[in-house]
Amino acid sequence: MIRYLYVYLSFLLLILVSYTDVNNLPSIFSRIAFLAALILPFTFYKKNKELFFVAFIVFVTISSVGYAISYMPVTGPIILTVLLISTILFSSSAKVSRVNSYALALLIFLTFIINIINSADVKNITYSMLSIVLVTRSLSSSHNTKINNYLSFSFALISLVLSIEFLLVGKDFVNEISVGGIDYIRKGWNDPNYFGCILGIGVLVSIIELILNKNLSFRLKTYYYSTIILSIITIISVASRGALLAILLPVLLIIFRSSIKAKYKLITLLFVAFFVGVLYSSHLLDLVIARFMNDAGDAGERTLIWTKKFSAFLEEASPLSWLFGVGYDRGMNLGYSHPQGFHNDFLAFFIDYGIVGFILFFCFLFYPLLQAKQNRLYVWAIIVYVMLVSLTLEPFSSGSLIYYYFMTYALLIGRGNYYHKNNEY
Repeated sequence: MIRYLYVYLSFLLLILVSYTDVNNLPSIFSRIAFLAALILPFTFYKKNKELFFVAFIVFVTISSVGYAISYMPVTGPIILTVLLISTILFSSSAKVSRVNSYALALLIFLTFIINIINSADVKNITYSMLSIVLVTRSLSSSHNTKINNYLSFSFALISLVLSIEFLLVGKDFVNEISVGGIDYIRKGWNDPNYFGCILGIGVLVSIIELILNKNLSFRLKTYYYSTIILSIITIISVASRGALLAILLPVLLIIFRSSIKAKYKLITLLFVAFFVGVLYSSHLLDLVIARFMNDAGDAGERTLIWTKKFSAFLEEASPLSWLFGVGYDRGMNLGYSHPQGFHNDFLAFFIDYGIVGFILFFCFLFYPLLQAKQNRLYVWAIIVYVMLVSLTLEPFSSGSLIYYYFMTYALLIGRGNYYHKNNEY
């Protein structure tokens, strides 16, 4: 039965990525019909209904990050509504122990209250956190021993599909940028650093799956290796320095601290060196190298933004602002006459939600490690990755659902329910 479900979902995925109109959304009727088509088979599939949540996150992420929004909902309120209905329909009725942290619950409450007070609006971060509470509860209550394998597959699928999309149509989205007085062509339809770091999640998860699951079939090994190679090529093509650096440290941590035999570690390093050599000889690294070599020491002007934001906060901060922040909208406009992001999630949480929000954010990030009974090295690698990404981007404060889903993955692999008995799933 599950093989028929795979075929059906693959067919829906092909329909999703076949939508190529970048200027107009599909009709409301076709979007509702597509969503219904995604939900429908799980109402008849008696076992493993929680796989709907995995499929839903994959489809939402590909739709929102791809070059055309396509058929899936991408706004926080609609995503939360669909997940709430799906939780009622598909979640296990069995009582489950608490899996989400108190820090996350308090952060949801804080972001809701502060943004309501300051801008009379509920922001995407609150919707995303509420959504991931539902997803985490549903996945953690699953009796499916392969659930972590399905999560790994889903992250790799997101990166693989987006990379293939880029390699096929990236040439149609070209920007010319000047680095060090030299003009370079930069492909891509999205912010290259956000795009690259989402692909980096698939790279890291693929590496973890290849190491943890030693019984993978040849097909699955090929799938994960293909994800790694195509994703890295795409990240380099969009010249995302942040993604490359964020991947490098956790991968090195895994290579040198894992129980892999020394000869395999050496083979891995030699393969990486060979792969980099091939990329360099094909001039794919030219723009990345130019961006590193011509950095003015301000992290691409990020430190200037940080300084200006923090200085503006100091000038107008009240004792309550120090404790609970100024809210998302005021934070975005702080120090500027127009909305300007922080390019740093830690600074964003501190200014938007104060010292309390800053501490809760750290507690949320490290909660999977505190709960981990197994695979602590890989949980550490995930936390290192998201912290490095958060140093130069704002994935969590902006409410990027894929990153909250990534933390659910860290939480679940730390519980150790990994399936090793068969080489297929």
